[in-house]
Amino acid sequence: MHFPLGSAFFYWIVYSPFIPYLNYFLNFQTNIFDKKTFFPTFASAKAQKVQGTVSPVLLPGHISMIQKEKIESLVEQHIAGTDMFIVEVAVSVANHISVVLDADSSITIDKCVEISRLIEGSLDREAEDFDLEVSSAGLGLPLVLTRQYIKSIGQDVEVLLLSGVKQKGTLVSANEEGFVIEETKKMLVEGKKRKQDVTLTHQFAYNEVKTTRIVIAFR
Repeated sequence: MHFPLGSAFFYWIVYSPFIPYLNYFLNFQTNIFDKKTFFPTFASAKAQKVQGTVSPVLLPGHISMIQKEKIESLVEQHIAGTDMFIVEVAVSVANHISVVLDADSSITIDKCVEISRLIEGSLDREAEDFDLEVSSAGLGLPLVLTRQYIKSIGQDVEVLLLSGVKQKGTLVSANEEGFVIEETKKMLVEGKKRKQDVTLTHQFAYNEVKTTRIVIAFR
């Protein structure tokens, strides 16, 4: 008996022993693309991934940032009545605390350790995790406060202006408006055959200066 090609295909589909497996496969495909099962799960996973790109440090309430004013108040109360003073207090978003101190006389390592223990004992690491560094203003750091300029009178300094010009000399005076340095250099003087030592005075306002650093002169 002759069957058309279409009839033979129909016979194979209906009577094939693989029908149960084919039905299972079709049901499986239907289930995984069911909107009630597959797509909500995928959307949820995507939402979690997007949320995970937000840094937890930036989330409100995740970390307690220590206030700079709190550290300044602690230190100022402790050093009141001494010749010590605060040059700078900085607190980063990650609670890295940096305190730079200076004094009209000098600061010892023991004083820095004392201030460090004071700050650490006043903060709660359980609520405010932090790193702490207390140091004295050294030769490598620029002068910042008028009080530092006054303390450094008589020292050799290098001044870097905002214009990029550098000027070296000896710091001879300072006040709230600015400071004066003197530079000694050999120059030709009228009536003299040889160059003579001439002292030049340079006056600067603080707002025209980028940095002023103490330099060690080898005489």
